[in-house]
Amino acid sequence: AIRAGGPNGAFEGTSYAGGMVDAVDDDLVWVRGMFVRRYVPAGAEQALTAADVNLIGTTMINYVTSFFEGAHAGASGRAPVAAVFCDGVSYTIGSVAAAPTSYATLAADLVPAFLPWLPDVDAWGTAFDFRWNPNGALLGQPFGALRSAGADAAFEGATYVSGTVASLDDDLVWQNGFHHRAPPAPPAFAQELVVDDIAQVNNAMFGWVISQIVRAGGDDAAAAIARGTAPPYDVTAVPSIDHPTLEGLLAPTFLPCVPVNDRWGAPYDYRLNVANLFSGDLLAIRSAGSDGVFEGDAYLVDPVPGGEPDEDLVLANAIWLRLPNPLMLSADGFESGDLSDWSAVVP
Repeated sequence: AIRAGGPNGAFEGTSYAGGMVDAVDDDLVWVRGMFVRRYVPAGAEQALTAADVNLIGTTMINYVTSFFEGAHAGASGRAPVAAVFCDGVSYTIGSVAAAPTSYATLAADLVPAFLPWLPDVDAWGTAFDFRWNPNGALLGQPFGALRSAGADAAFEGATYVSGTVASLDDDLVWQNGFHHRAPPAPPAFAQELVVDDIAQVNNAMFGWVISQIVRAGGDDAAAAIARGTAPPYDVTAVPSIDHPTLEGLLAPTFLPCVPVNDRWGAPYDYRLNVANLFSGDLLAIRSAGSDGVFEGDAYLVDPVPGGEPDEDLVLANAIWLRLPNPLMLSADGFESGDLSDWSAVVP
């Protein structure tokens, strides 16, 4: 926890009610990864509300995951960047719960095991609309949703077509693990979002594979998981699958849709061995990076240095062959290396 007492240099106490501060002398308080007392600068309301929606939605996932893990997972790592997964998917907010869930009901589940405090209003001061049905996750049904009405404090309706918002008045919406309405993501986050996209589709592919094995009466679904990817691994060992066919297998049961293109506008390379679900060459997904050109087909397990968005991002058979590592540096005239070992002589 960290707190600042403001210009008057005096703390208000040791117990705080979460929310936005009203005066410059009010304490600012950060606990367990989030501000429970914060200042909202003019013009930052949409970005901060999107971050809150992102955090609460991720926490809903953590809670639901705890059912399967058998114990509270607690607050886990950084939430993914708030960004729409794919455009044009129509859905209804009431598919999770017909009526809004009370703040007290949701807070009772999430606080304090998963969050130190649950925001009740967006950065404009309007109450969030929470929808919460955690038992739905156990039945393969929608389990959670939340939305902000935006700057105009008026919801647009109950049915949405997913996409990035065009104004401050537009609703921000998260449902069942995906942002359906969110501000455009900054270009600097494109690589991070591609990693998230690949992970989401990979999970959906494995979900489909396991469902087919169970349906066929297989005794051990885990046998379909890759038995090891020996480097260098040639992703063309996995048969290619076109986007319409893959989306027909995965959406909407395992995820809302399958993205056609990465966050730089180039097509993802999807591969799935539909003919042999017990193959060691089961699935692969890759992006060519910002330059849109694949470096080849065979890859070593080799981290991508931070700040190099043109590098390929590759996941095959549950193993990241090429994954960004922010602790690696790259600069002209120097080799990339682990941050703890990297050094240079500055004239």
